[in-house]
Amino acid sequence: MKDKYSHPRHLSHLIGTLFFVAQGLALAQSAPVVTQADRIYFIGDSTMATKNGYGDAVCAWLKDKAECFNLAKNGRSSKSFKEEGLWDQAVQKMKNNPNNLNQWVLIQFGHNDQPGKPGRSTDLSSEYPLNLENYVLDVRAVGAKPILVTPLIRRSFKSGQHQDDLINWANSMKNVASKLNVPLIDLHGMSKRKVIEVGEDKADLYAESPKGTPKFDRTHLGPLGACVFGAMVLQQLPVATGGKFANVATTACE
Repeated sequence: MKDKYSHPRHLSHLIGTLFFVAQGLALAQSAPVVTQADRIYFIGDSTMATKNGYGDAVCAWLKDKAECFNLAKNGRSSKSFKEEGLWDQAVQKMKNNPNNLNQWVLIQFGHNDQPGKPGRSTDLSSEYPLNLENYVLDVRAVGAKPILVTPLIRRSFKSGQHQDDLINWANSMKNVASKLNVPLIDLHGMSKRKVIEVGEDKADLYAESPKGTPKFDRTHLGPLGACVFGAMVLQQLPVATGGKFANVATTACE
């Protein structure tokens, strides 16, 4: 009895099938495999958070380079972020790292650590720096890498002069970074220079809502502000991470 594939028509079909299978295997082997070798976490207050902060803008630019978790929350301080259990949740995410990816944790607090924030304020000389130190130690304990980010300035002016009410918190964070040898992104300094450079009217365009509307303030960010200040953080990431995330394209902000 003849094998059914000995018929010329069947044999031709079989050869064609084998050719396409082989071609598919070759393409699969030669195609580049895109993998994200890094994770980035944003831990902080509303100036980082989704909708009214800059964190999501940075995440969007890094979408092909890193898995991003914007865990920053409105109204939180270095104290309340922990007391509400948000920090424990973040640490659990870091521990769940089966592929052993590099993990970078950007930490920015200060706005809600200031006096007058019931349940959130911290003592500048003791509690605030100690909280930052504990964040750093917790991050390192799970094998991740902390990066401290000095608090974004408020865009407040008086008689044409910028009013910097966060300088002491920025300096305290710098001291912690120096003490524990932690990479630091001085967003406070960069954002202050930018706001002074553009002036009050232009700085008001960075707000979450237009001037004259109920939600307008000089702390939270709309798309333009998120772009401008997020780009500053992205620009410094290669320095803070030892060369990672260089040459990442950003969108034009203005």
